[in-house]
Amino acid sequence: MAGKVTGQWQKFPSFIEYVNDSTTFQSKTQATLQHTSRWTTLIFLDLKSPTIGIRTRKLHRQPSFSRIILFQGRAKWSRDLAWEALATNQNEFKMLLDGIINGNFSHVHLQLMEEHASHLWTHPCWANLSREKLLGLILIGFHDRGLQYYEYMQIHDPLDGLYWQLREFLRLGGEQRLRKCPVCKHFFIQATARPATYCNRKCRLNSDPSRREADADYHRRYRKKRREKLIQENLEKVQEAKARLRALGEEHLALGWVLEEAKIGKKRWNSLRRYEVEHYGESRATDLARP
Repeated sequence: MAGKVTGQWQKFPSFIEYVNDSTTFQSKTQATLQHTSRWTTLIFLDLKSPTIGIRTRKLHRQPSFSRIILFQGRAKWSRDLAWEALATNQNEFKMLLDGIINGNFSHVHLQLMEEHASHLWTHPCWANLSREKLLGLILIGFHDRGLQYYEYMQIHDPLDGLYWQLREFLRLGGEQRLRKCPVCKHFFIQATARPATYCNRKCRLNSDPSRREADADYHRRYRKKRREKLIQENLEKVQEAKARLRALGEEHLALGWVLEEAKIGKKRWNSLRRYEVEHYGESRATDLARP
């Protein structure tokens, strides 16, 4: 039994993207075939997390803990067969995730996951590649140009990689973080220790009209407050620019001098003048004759 799961996790790893996808399996096109190919032939494994499809990928911060995993097996099936296999299995995979969330992960589910996971064989490799091929590996996701050791997995059918990801996810105690949004019915992973019921802010607001109205009102007040603060800062810049020019002996200030010294444009200047007239009934900082 896994202990308390800590750290930041990726919200939508590959196997979650797969079950949430509502467009790829509606029609078979070159674009959808390419999309399914990505799910079946390439995945990253982080030896610290251990899975970069699950934990947040930070290759640029911890390159020594990460290696590329290539799923070798694409030659055993066509893209059409991969599309058909993933399309047929999507509902079954959804039921499997529902079982994990509801706590009724049956022995049938375990046997299915074990069957696919047992297909995989990990092969260690030491890069003895040409510069062009090594650069190709780097470009697909590994940011450390000192890459030497990497691994690839031999798989037998297009579903193996997704079930392997799920197994690694559960091995990390991921069932504690797996969620299903009550609004859009999409699966997601709770990214941090902070409890999450909805997959995003839009669903959270749509779940409660009063909350949506309150949120809109808050943002209106926030934007108004922010505009007010920006205007006051610009008025202070104008006042300071006038003071600096007068300190240099300039008695009759030209608008161009003030704009250049304050580093603001003519359009902003006009809005500042309108603001002062509306709020004070007269120009103050924008009156070049006033000190």
